Amino acid sequence: AIMTTSSTVIADNPSMTCRLGNGKKLTKIILDRTLKTDLNSKIYSSTGEKIYIVTDEKISDEKIKNFPQNIQIIKVSVKNNKLNLTELLEKLFDLGIMSVLVEAGGTLNGELVSLDLVDKIYQFIAPKILSDKTAINSYEGSVKNKIDEAKIFEIEKTELFLPDILIVM
Repeated sequence: AIMTTSSTVIADNPSMTCRLGNGKKLTKIILDRTLKTDLNSKIYSSTGEKIYIVTDEKISDEKIKNFPQNIQIIKVSVKNNKLNLTELLEKLFDLGIMSVLVEAGGTLNGELVSLDLVDKIYQFIAPKILSDKTAINSYEGSVKNKIDEAKIFEIEKTELFLPDILIVM
């Protein structure tokens, strides 16, 4: 499966489809706690894959009763104004989803890392300099003031996708 957030859907309007040309359909998972994404967004265009929207368990059934049939709702509890990711991964496992690629911003990435819910990271580095001191962090969370407080990963491999570099950790 491939998972993203409502913020990414709203900002980027991704389609989240497999572009390998092998006909593989990726299950799409969108974290949308308050159901704020537009159902006309590209990600909701189905070519036969399953689409799940993950939302607050307190969302009323009335609010979701008219969703298209190709979209299934998963309700999870909310902790600190965020969807409970541990509970979500347990529910996905129960649905037979054993592997999830996350394509999102720093908030979700940082939360997954801080909760130790990450098995592997695929980090691309592009040879581009924006000189932008307001750039968005790839992994948000509590700031570590000492290097020995940092999460440590081992580099498994690197690959060139010119002009970019992929680091697998």
